[in-house]
Amino acid sequence: MCPFTVSRSSVVLAEFDDRYRPKPSIPFWPGLAKENRGTFIADRYVLPWVYWNLILQGRA
Repeated sequence: MCPFTVSRSSVVLAEFDDRYRPKPSIPFWPGLAKENRGTFIADRYVLPWVYWNLILQGRA
């Protein structure tokens, strides 16, 4: 997942496979590769919390 900050309140989350074709890891969230506020909130608040509190402690 590559987050690209587009503006102060929106992020585009781009995901690719090994041949640079779009391949989303969250299939139930349509439009992840489009600019919107939800991806900004996820990138700014949710993903850092998941990283520090779940992944580093071996629970995710």
